[in-house]
Amino acid sequence: MPDRVEITVITKNSLRCHAGLERLLNAFESINGLTPTHWGLDERAPNSYNRDELIEAVRSLKSNVYLPGVHRRQAPRPERLFFGKE
Repeated sequence: MPDRVEITVITKNSLRCHAGLERLLNAFESINGLTPTHWGLDERAPNSYNRDELIEAVRSLKSNVYLPGVHRRQAPRPERLFFGKE
């Protein structure tokens, strides 16, 4: 198993809608050992992972300036950034 995995998601669908973001998080969480441990509205992801908080924060964003990130701070350590159309 690699020490680090980097995943970039680019989609034509808005990830600000609950359904789209739910599906994406379901996919990340379905991979054994790759469930996120932290999230944030930038690449530092300072908050402990809480799915509901992440979804609400993303849905309430007023601009695309901040890119939410989810991280796993245990091996393996994937880094994920979300890019979606407005």
